[in-house]
Amino acid sequence: MTTENNDPDAQKKHDDSNSPKTAEGKRISRLANEFAKRAKERQLRYDEGHNIFTK
Repeated sequence: MTTENNDPDAQKKHDDSNSPKTAEGKRISRLANEFAKRAKERQLRYDEGHNIFTK
């Protein structure tokens, strides 16, 4: 029994790994992670300057 897959659709998925669409997806993911990091840092700075308890 072989584990090799002869499905043409599966082969096409491997061939498209360096396509511009994949590169664009990686770029979008990287930007989303950067923006999330910045938002988290902004929230932490806000929290440091404000008490959560009322006086």
